[in-house]
Amino acid sequence: MSILSVQLATVSGFEELYNPIVGASDGHGHDPVLTPQLQLDRTYKLKEAYTELKSELLEEVNMMDARVIKPATDAKEYIQPLRKTIKKRENKRLDWERYTDRVNHQSKKLKRTDRENAALAKSEEEMAKAADVCSLMPPITVL
Repeated sequence: MSILSVQLATVSGFEELYNPIVGASDGHGHDPVLTPQLQLDRTYKLKEAYTELKSELLEEVNMMDARVIKPATDAKEYIQPLRKTIKKRENKRLDWERYTDRVNHQSKKLKRTDRENAALAKSEEEMAKAADVCSLMPPITVL
């Protein structure tokens, strides 16, 4: 759109340049030379054509905005909550895997101290809680 604005501004500049200057014949020593009418008419027609082109293209751009850009922006907004849900689910799954790995690692030890047994019990409890949270999460359905 900026190209059309520049073109229209250029033609407006030509129009101002070629139009007769008001008060130019107030005795400054020489008579001004008037721009030929053919050149003035061509400048007016060019300005009119650029004005029409700009308004038509502006309508097209607004239609594109309404038909393409707005629906795409809306779709992006609708997807954002789904992304948050997926991210939370992934984090909870990673927590469960971490707790499972910790329990597996601690249970492989054949000789454990009371402190290690307490840590294993705590890890098993955390793993059970994480498994419950993962199983309670509703499935994500994409329409």
